Amino acid sequence: MLNLKLVATIISLLLLSTKVIQATEPDDRVLFGGFGIGIGIFYPQDINQYIEDQTSQYIFSYGFAGMISNYYGRASLNYRPIGLLEISAFVELGWAPKFILINSEDFYYYSFTRFSPGLAPKVHIPFGTGRHSFFIAPGITYNFLVFKEHQDNSFESKTNCLGWRVQVGFHLDLKKINIQPYAGLNFAKGTAYGFTLSYTSSLLGIDLVF
Repeated sequence: MLNLKLVATIISLLLLSTKVIQATEPDDRVLFGGFGIGIGIFYPQDINQYIEDQTSQYIFSYGFAGMISNYYGRASLNYRPIGLLEISAFVELGWAPKFILINSEDFYYYSFTRFSPGLAPKVHIPFGTGRHSFFIAPGITYNFLVFKEHQDNSFESKTNCLGWRVQVGFHLDLKKINIQPYAGLNFAKGTAYGFTLSYTSSLLGIDLVF
């Protein structure tokens, strides 16, 4: 009876250790899809000056003359041939709105958008059991920038420009899905007829990779 109990105990421990090993093994796929969201903090000087010039004579009931934040979504296709290196092709769509209410009745709306395909290698530095990693990702983008005033005069300025970025974050391998929270800097700046469109921003975002 004692031997049977010992054998049962050993089998139970072996099954438990197998589950633990499987749970801690890193995801060994090489091709991933992903999507994410993020927020950027920026100060597009020429745009903010334009908004201020257009609204300085009014009393604001809501809002203020200046864009300081933008919001973006992204989709990516990621190739990881080895554990330490990942190559990410992505596309982002960014939107910076500005809403102003004048004298409790006149509504002003401005928008600054970007469409940015890009490419970024990610260098992973594993930690702990090796399942998770810290990463740094420099990259390049090509940006389509459009600033538009949505009032009667409908002023619009647009330009295309090359840009660059760098992101640092964590790759958290949860087996079914991977989570990549990150912070970064995005540089995108172009000029159209002497009017500078700058989407240079500090970034904070999260990607879900599956």
